[in-house]
Amino acid sequence: MVKLKEYLPDYYDGVREMQRLMEVEQKQADGFDDMATRILMNQFVSTADSDGLSIFENQLGLPTDLNQSLESRRYDIMVRLLPPRPITIWYFRELLASMDIPATVDQDAIRNHVTTMSEADDITPEQIKRLRYLLNVMLPADQTYQIQTQANVMTTQSIFMGGSTQTYTKATIMPKTLRTAVVRQPQYFGGIKSQIYVRTTIKGGDENQ
Repeated sequence: MVKLKEYLPDYYDGVREMQRLMEVEQKQADGFDDMATRILMNQFVSTADSDGLSIFENQLGLPTDLNQSLESRRYDIMVRLLPPRPITIWYFRELLASMDIPATVDQDAIRNHVTTMSEADDITPEQIKRLRYLLNVMLPADQTYQIQTQANVMTTQSIFMGGSTQTYTKATIMPKTLRTAVVRQPQYFGGIKSQIYVRTTIKGGDENQ
């Protein structure tokens, strides 16, 4: 960026009026410099802003969709400006790689069908839209295509394995009454919490449980 004060003669040093004048003109010069830089950058698709891309779209007959991102509009213009080459499956794969679209392409020549496969974590909705556009433009009219995405999903499932045993203990208490105690004690082996159930039966006169 040009600094106007650096080009003043030495005899203007300390002259307040000239210093203030340069400060005002500096703002105008900065604005002109920014405008000239923007005009230069708008000559190229990769650096053009929205206004510059609109000029390219108008020249190529492309619709201007301001809802699209600048990156998507740039890709559409660059696809239209590509030099003519024989459209082969190898060229199509190179084109996807140059446009940073992570997709593998498989062709079924017998069925006239093309399948693309991408990782769901690697491809974005905008890239899928570009891929669909390229397939619509590049493939012959009698050839079908399918865009597929895959994702690796990890699930955790707990499996409990164990067994259950029951122990019965019979006790006789003498001499007056006959008391019978039955103890049931399930025992678990594994990851399940064990519980103890005790049932006692005392017989003598009336039967109580």
